[in-house]
Amino acid sequence: IGEVQVPTLRVAMFVDDKIDPPTAATAGTVEAAARALVSLGVGVEEAMPEAITQSWAITRRYWGLSDLTGEAVEQLYADWDRFRSAMLGFMRDYDAILCPADAHPAHRHGEGADLKFNYTLPYSLSGWPCVVVRAGVSPEGLPIGVQVVARPWREDVAVAVAQSIELALGGWQPPA
Repeated sequence: IGEVQVPTLRVAMFVDDKIDPPTAATAGTVEAAARALVSLGVGVEEAMPEAITQSWAITRRYWGLSDLTGEAVEQLYADWDRFRSAMLGFMRDYDAILCPADAHPAHRHGEGADLKFNYTLPYSLSGWPCVVVRAGVSPEGLPIGVQVVARPWREDVAVAVAQSIELALGGWQPPA
């Protein structure tokens, strides 16, 4: 895992972003990943950045950027900057965040997916490094991924935590 001393890390963990409640299997998988980290000595605490609830509003405005007035564009970028600052403030106490990658397990190949992106969107807006790793399986035999998010420029932390989860919980396996 390189130079990252995983047992010394502090990780915030949440299972429900209050936008799209996770399935029981998804929540259980995130909790299992948190227990695996605790067993390695990682300090895991239930905590969620409050700012993540703003990510959809900022993104929708950004997607409609060409329709905005100059004043509205300035407001969008000011709101985005405040969002990023709030996220950085949250990370003062943590090295990483552990949460669902999606509220649901993976879909079978070729089946429609109701992609909402709400669990990944906040970290796209912040520009932070993220890793998604298989950590469990649904009752239907489909993989469930957890997301590990690290501070800016700390890809090494995200990868080290994800690798620790993968090794503890069985890693990639083909869907049933």
